[in-house]
Amino acid sequence: MSTVFSVATRRAPPYGAVTASVGPEGLVCAEGPPEGREWPVGVRHFHEDGVSARGVEVERTEDAVVVRVAASSSAADWDLAHRFLRAFSTIADGTPVVEEGVGTPMDLVDLSIALRPDELVRRIERDAAQLAALVEQEGASADGAPREAPDRVTVPGAVRPVHVGRATLARLRAAGPPEELGGRLTALLTRVQWIEGEGVAVPSVVAADDARGRPWSGPLIVPGVRLLLPTASHHVVLDPDADAPALVVPAAALTAWAGAHVLELVDDVQAVVEIPSDVFATARAAARERAVAELVGLDASPFDLPAPEDGDEDEDEDDNNSDDAPSAPPPAASPSPKKPWWKLW
Repeated sequence: MSTVFSVATRRAPPYGAVTASVGPEGLVCAEGPPEGREWPVGVRHFHEDGVSARGVEVERTEDAVVVRVAASSSAADWDLAHRFLRAFSTIADGTPVVEEGVGTPMDLVDLSIALRPDELVRRIERDAAQLAALVEQEGASADGAPREAPDRVTVPGAVRPVHVGRATLARLRAAGPPEELGGRLTALLTRVQWIEGEGVAVPSVVAADDARGRPWSGPLIVPGVRLLLPTASHHVVLDPDADAPALVVPAAALTAWAGAHVLELVDDVQAVVEIPSDVFATARAAARERAVAELVGLDASPFDLPAPEDGDEDEDEDDNNSDDAPSAPPPAASPSPKKPWWKLW
């Protein structure tokens, strides 16, 4: 559940002045800057590179500016919201800030007291307790954390989602005292957003249609590269030999050779995986025995691979109609398996 603050003003704040006051270094607006100098009516989403867990939402209406802080936001997200509120209040000639559900107007001193470090810890721990209850409550749902499985919720992040289920919750609880669960949870959310800083690459997603026009998609695996690999119905494995076609591997087949190379379970859906290049030949042979499908012509940069153009798959299918070609194309895309691919064996 989001915490909502508002500053009453009918005057359009200058976009550049607000963002300069908030701190432009590292500040990112998902929608990009507006065309004019004034802050436009509508919703915009902001985060700080390398810092934010969930970011903040800023909405300008005809008579107010609203700042929303999502549940399970980190201290850095709360600090970003605080800076936005200070900027909007100052530009609006000191107009008080009102927190929805509290109602008492706050000047900037009161706002700083309401968002002091010990109060943020209380809010963060409260959110963690609510998320834990949601994970453990069958069939529940919550704003900002849509139910994806009976025992898992997906928490949208500043850059990518984090999937918190019972396994992840158990690991977080075992890692320290219960009164600090919220701090560990927000640290996980933040880490997943900026995991590239640990030398972990986030794979591109390849999307195409099979020969029957059925869509499918899957993350691109590069042997020898440490990856944050999500659960998917199919994975595309790029052969280290540039002249060889890539393999489209069903999740169940992937466990036969990739499951042993899971380095870390990040959440209930994503794992850090590094498949050594020297095992790829054996894995490829095993995959072919399972009659998985192949794609040809994937010669782009592995982390900047565009989706195939319409019709490419039909042409590729003709090229694959040789004696040693796989017998079946990948099936239509399906929802992610209920269990992560590394648990399917």
